Amino acid sequence: MKESAVSPGKKNAWPVSEMVRDAVERVADYLSLMRIRSHLAIDVVIPAAPKDLAVLRYAIDGVLRNVKHPIKNVFVVSPESKAIEDLCRRKGCRYVNERRVVDVDPSRTNLVVRGVDRSNWIYQQFVKLSGDAIAETSHYLVVDADTVFVRPQVFERNHKIIFNYCDEYYQPYFDMYSRLLREKALCPVSFTSHQMLFEKQSLGELKGRIEEIHHCSWQEAILRNIDRSESSSCSDYEIYGQYIFLHHAGQMAIEHWSNLSLTRTKNLHNARLLSIQYGGKYKSLSFHSYKE
Repeated sequence: MKESAVSPGKKNAWPVSEMVRDAVERVADYLSLMRIRSHLAIDVVIPAAPKDLAVLRYAIDGVLRNVKHPIKNVFVVSPESKAIEDLCRRKGCRYVNERRVVDVDPSRTNLVVRGVDRSNWIYQQFVKLSGDAIAETSHYLVVDADTVFVRPQVFERNHKIIFNYCDEYYQPYFDMYSRLLREKALCPVSFTSHQMLFEKQSLGELKGRIEEIHHCSWQEAILRNIDRSESSSCSDYEIYGQYIFLHHAGQMAIEHWSNLSLTRTKNLHNARLLSIQYGGKYKSLSFHSYKE
């Protein structure tokens, strides 16, 4: 006869369901991660747009609760938006108009693919690669405004920068790197993972190399080399990650991103509850507007 899963000496105890046991173990795993720390001081840059407002407050909370670095500033960079500016004031973040970071009108990028205007999309990539213009620390962490950290984590360990890789491999991103740097992207995984820690000196080296190759600004080089037949053919994270892999591999550690994509309407609620529910298994959750 099969024995019941009850505690020894407690005859009337109910069996613990597998679901409850799993939940308890996930919470225990999450709590055990609270001890991790990095002493590397960083700034955080969150590029945002009005369409991200529903997720942005959770993204900020996720950074403040789960990024275990000394954080000097959290910059939220967006087009002019009183709602985003007010949110930054409530959360203790620094609001920055995107034109202060990239002094080019987004419409001047003139990127239209199959009738769809992608100018704001590529402009936001310029913002991420220009975070060194506002960051006050040697490293700055970029986090997409629709991504919420649900597990304590660091982006530096034993003097190496942690690069998260994703589950997708999108060939146009690798082709763009080859056109831009005139060298083959050799890392077999993709770094387009909704967040990245940039080191300002290496980023400046990368942008300088692009300008030397193409004899123009790095932004103009990207616009000249982008594949205008593809709706998404350039990734800022891929460009930087592949460059570091090729030229500074000894400075990096590569880890899986452990990200889950969810819809906004059914899943957005208190960030602390998100951490309890998902933090034992995932590092981050993404709530993309195009998933609705």
